[in-house]
Amino acid sequence: MGGEDTDQAAHDRRQGAALGAGAQGALSGQDAGRLLGVADRSAYNASKHGLIGLTRAAALDYAPFKVRVNALCPGSVRDDPVLEGRMLAEIARGRSNREIARSLVVSEKTVKTHVSHILGKLGLESRVQVAGWVAEHDAHP
Repeated sequence: MGGEDTDQAAHDRRQGAALGAGAQGALSGQDAGRLLGVADRSAYNASKHGLIGLTRAAALDYAPFKVRVNALCPGSVRDDPVLEGRMLAEIARGRSNREIARSLVVSEKTVKTHVSHILGKLGLESRVQVAGWVAEHDAHP
């Protein structure tokens, strides 16, 4: 967000939290970008930490042979309250998956996955119902 905290960003965070994703994070003010105590991610965090440690060790072992060692650690997309909050706002505005993907700089597949999670969490069946839910809960997009 470029260090700025806009009203829109604050709304998006609240909307994501309203989805009940199970995160107990703090993503505002000086804690922006830092997750604190996110539920159900310990296995992901531990395996990512282990992979990074293994990669560093292998890189040191193979450095004398001029062999580069890299690791690809994909981010978890499951229950990302900030991203889902932003998507919730975009869905309520009537944006297509392609438009949301471009706006949030993610793949259309990621958008499709999150839209499905949002509908399931809210117990809704359509994107039109999402706009109604947002209006009903005063979660202005």
